[in-house]
Amino acid sequence: MTNPYIDSIASAKIGELCTSIGNKAFVNCSAMTSCTIGNGVTSIGDQAFSGCSAMTSCTIGSGVTTIGASAFTGCRSLSTITIPDSVTSIYYGAFAFCYGLTSIIIPDSVIEIVGGTFQWCKAMTTCIIGNGATSIRRNTFGMCSAMTTCTIGSGVTSIDNSAFSGCTSLTTINIPNNVTTIDICAFQGCTSLSSITIPDSVTSIGNQAFGGCSAMTTCTIGSGVTTIGSSIFSKCSSLSNITVDAANTTYDSRNNCNAIIQTSTNTLIQGCSTTIIPNTVTSIGNQAFQFCSSLTNITIPDSVTTIGNIAFQSCSAMTTCTIGSGVTSIGSNAFGYCSSLSAIISLATTAPTTTNNTFYRVKTGGTLYVPQGSSGYNTWMNQLPNWTKLVQ
Repeated sequence: MTNPYIDSIASAKIGELCTSIGNKAFVNCSAMTSCTIGNGVTSIGDQAFSGCSAMTSCTIGSGVTTIGASAFTGCRSLSTITIPDSVTSIYYGAFAFCYGLTSIIIPDSVIEIVGGTFQWCKAMTTCIIGNGATSIRRNTFGMCSAMTTCTIGSGVTSIDNSAFSGCTSLTTINIPNNVTTIDICAFQGCTSLSSITIPDSVTSIGNQAFGGCSAMTTCTIGSGVTTIGSSIFSKCSSLSNITVDAANTTYDSRNNCNAIIQTSTNTLIQGCSTTIIPNTVTSIGNQAFQFCSSLTNITIPDSVTTIGNIAFQSCSAMTTCTIGSGVTSIGSNAFGYCSSLSAIISLATTAPTTTNNTFYRVKTGGTLYVPQGSSGYNTWMNQLPNWTKLVQ
């Protein structure tokens, strides 16, 4: 229900005697252009100014310690906001959809920044996160498409799920040495990010953490990383060099072959454009080379026994694949949409098991080379349109 009096307020000055602003106190005050919050106020309630679409400025008093969930959500005209040193907590979505907000400085006093705080602030170009914050929570800067730089305070230990997802203008990011976790999709879709250095403090990188970072050419992985999720470099079409710290005992980049290997399971997690798979690898994980559009050929060593689902899907430039004698199974869509693939050389005398779409939509017409006396390859031919089988 609307309140005609509240809705018509053009500006508000909240005096020193007021100690808190309640939930939804000025929600959807579409005429309000400015607000001054006195120093006596200690808390701004949930959705207090949500939907004040004409508000261009708000002065927050020096007594405020908490800014509630969605407190300024949808203040589309808000171009500047100063968070005072008194603030310790900023709750979910506090400044989400503030389309006019161009920059933000989070003071050292802020310990807790709950997720989604600045998501869809699409004009924001810079952000400084103070040293008091311990984590960058889920979707904190999601879809801040104009952000070019963000300074992360030294107190941050985790970059959570989709924290910077969709920050398409972000060119560089400095991850401080206290960070231990980079979570799922943390930098997904940061299409301008050209390189990343993961410090030695980081122990785990989540699924698709850098998925879709199409401008990324180099990545350096520190010595502390022990866990890497699937598809962390999916659709990183420019990635040509992954460097793994020599002290890292879990991952290997020997011969500059750009292969990341989890030695605890001997599984290849991810490769890129010019990859040689060493013979220590026993399995190729799901989506390991998906969308590696520069990969022209691959040789899978005899040590490999399994090739995961979607492992080489959409490697559109791949023309030749050699499959080692030890491979016993190849997953769903492993070579799907490999539109240039014209030669498969299999060294296994018994055809590895496949699904009915392992070779989905590969190039029409090609050659399958199999060993003398081998068996089981007729099932492959059902998936390879107009291909020829030749005995080596």
